[in-house]
Amino acid sequence: MAKKENSENNGKRIPQRVENAAKSMMDQASSGPRRGYIPPEPSRMIPAQADRNSTQNTQTPFYNGQSSVTGSQRGFIMPAGQVSKTKKQKKKHTGLTVFLVIFLIAALGTGGYFAGSAYLRNKEITEKVEPYNGLFCPGVYVDGISLGGMTPEQALNSVQSQIQQRHDAWTVQLTYNGEQVAEINADMLDFNVDPRGVLNEAWQQGHTGEKEQRYEAMIQLEQQPYMAYTAQPTGNTQAIDTKLNEIKAMIDTPAVNAEMKGFDPSLPYPFDISDEAYG
Repeated sequence: MAKKENSENNGKRIPQRVENAAKSMMDQASSGPRRGYIPPEPSRMIPAQADRNSTQNTQTPFYNGQSSVTGSQRGFIMPAGQVSKTKKQKKKHTGLTVFLVIFLIAALGTGGYFAGSAYLRNKEITEKVEPYNGLFCPGVYVDGISLGGMTPEQALNSVQSQIQQRHDAWTVQLTYNGEQVAEINADMLDFNVDPRGVLNEAWQQGHTGEKEQRYEAMIQLEQQPYMAYTAQPTGNTQAIDTKLNEIKAMIDTPAVNAEMKGFDPSLPYPFDISDEAYG
């Protein structure tokens, strides 16, 4: 039978290319990628690139979650210890990321708060100050006139108009024995009032310094208004003396002393004395 089988095999010889392919598959199965491969324990792992013919077995530790076996390996199962380590690393990284995000939000929120406060503060100052760049600030009074919201020209006209009204209304009447003998008015005395100096001082209220200083001054004016008055009028008082001399010439009477005009001893009161007269 043995001889018969041999003769049959000799008659049906396996082609050489089939044998070579089978041999190649056997060689690849010992070192290449394998389905369902499970790496050995770290202490028993052998580098995949180690020479199969070498008689030395070098032990390679598990390093950074990667074995020394090269190539893609379907069905690879990571050791339990490495899985736990990877999860801890991910958890640590996740926690750090959340912390950084919260920190950034807080930082941006704080910066945004201060930036927003500064913006609102600047807006409030601007809205209060800029409308009065060319106008008198509220809370400024001259001769009892509220100049707030007036231009310098309007303020000057208002104050001068009131000065003129006072000028026209000012009179002094002179009487003698119950009768008016003369009248003195502002025109006779050439009264003149220049309110520009007082108005210049009033304009400085709320218009001095930077924008924030002006804002603080305007707040102060709301609490304590600025009150000023025009200077006393200037004029020629010599006109008063001239008028009084005219009046004196009209009504002045020199004083007369009492005098003894005669003496008669036969009379009960022998002295004859003239009456005195007031001047």
